[in-house]
Amino acid sequence: MTDLTHESKLSPLSLFALTFFVAGFGFILIGPVIGFFLSTPFLEGSITDQFPKMTDPTSYPEFRLPLYIMQGCATFIGLGMLPSLFWFAVEGKGITSWFAGKKVYGLK
Repeated sequence: MTDLTHESKLSPLSLFALTFFVAGFGFILIGPVIGFFLSTPFLEGSITDQFPKMTDPTSYPEFRLPLYIMQGCATFIGLGMLPSLFWFAVEGKGITSWFAGKKVYGLK
């Protein structure tokens, strides 16, 4: 069973606001920057040549794969990784505690 007696130090509204802020920060800033550096092997030219391509990606079809890498990193880091790490830091529980004690129906 899950521990329903655990009481958070933060109010639910402030916990929601902080989680939303951390997710937005990761999705808008941290994820795209990491994705940009991960996509550099797939870029043609120097790094400074890529900024015009980012402002108008439809005019550069060769920029599709690096753009997908940047968007994938932003999504994974901003919506998955950072909120999970924030929740672990605030609540002190791991991701596996979300599923602990849950039965999976339909499996034998």
